[in-house]
Amino acid sequence: MNFDTYSPEHLYKQIADRFRNDILIGKLKLNDKIPTELELAESYAVSRGTVRKALDRLVQEGLFTRIKGKGTFVSGTAVGSRSTQIGVVVPWLHDHLISEMVRGVENRLREEGYTLLLGHSEGDLDIEADQVRRFLDSRAGGIILFPAGNGEEYAPVNALLPDQFPLVVLDRRLFGKESDLVLCDNRKGAEDAVSALIEAGHRSIACVSTPTRPSSIVDRIRGYETAMRKNGLIPLAAVEADVETEIAGDTASDSAIFRFSHSDFHELQRLLDSPLAPTALFCINDYLAFSLLEYLTARGISIPDDISIIGFDDHPFSAHTVVKLSSVAQDARSAGYRAASLLLDRIENPNRKFVVEQLPARLVVRDSIRRLS
Repeated sequence: MNFDTYSPEHLYKQIADRFRNDILIGKLKLNDKIPTELELAESYAVSRGTVRKALDRLVQEGLFTRIKGKGTFVSGTAVGSRSTQIGVVVPWLHDHLISEMVRGVENRLREEGYTLLLGHSEGDLDIEADQVRRFLDSRAGGIILFPAGNGEEYAPVNALLPDQFPLVVLDRRLFGKESDLVLCDNRKGAEDAVSALIEAGHRSIACVSTPTRPSSIVDRIRGYETAMRKNGLIPLAAVEADVETEIAGDTASDSAIFRFSHSDFHELQRLLDSPLAPTALFCINDYLAFSLLEYLTARGISIPDDISIIGFDDHPFSAHTVVKLSSVAQDARSAGYRAASLLLDRIENPNRKFVVEQLPARLVVRDSIRRLS
């Protein structure tokens, strides 16, 4: 049984994680005797001191108990009593969509007498892994995870989570790890939005995206492409804003939003200056659309007279921009509620099949679309 000696995680923590996971999935049971330090050191090809440090940690947590002259055993406090505390890990606290999801989770957990523990990853994968580890260490009854990054980046988190540990993923797919999943039907929502532009007479429509493309964004781009092809139109390659989003305003405030600078849109500007300039833009989220409204207006481009725009997520600001933004709404609170329901069901039925729930999206048409024909 080998451990990653190149990992920044100390070997003793890796050993402790392995034992902890074995307890959570039932591989180690109440009163099971643990091999001696010497036996474990030989088995794991590590020093005896490293093993002792791992066992000391587990004893401190109440997972193991030492009996003089007999050995180390799985403690009764570690088995048979799953916590009613549920860990929820999210990348941002100032995002309205996420705050609504958390409210939905909390509403459902409260109904069943469970308590929500919130972990904020700040969009950082290392912090996210630390939050997951913290909830595992505290023996949380389960975890609801809104991933901060792309699916292929999740080997560290996947390695932490035992196969049978109750986990529900929100908003985007977590590749390499089976789990229940709740997300918006991003593809259908995007297809409906672009179809509405086509019905309004637009034939040259560009999709504006970001460099970071989790599965939710990939699905929205595919929805754009599907709508174009269904109507006999050639989809353009998604135009990227060049840099990651920045946060404007007080990041601790509910009113803080993501913003793009004008310099981020030079690729789009080249398209707008070309003979193939689009008459409409589909933006993969509202934050991008807000910044584009500002950018285009500053350049004397009238919305929707010169160009139409649709966003995605229907942020509350969408109805209050200078030109009220058309957008695709998703019921984030229902998504959180369903995620909590699936988690509670997983706790009660650990061997059931994994479920993927796609909640419907709804197009909200406001003033940012002009009918051409």
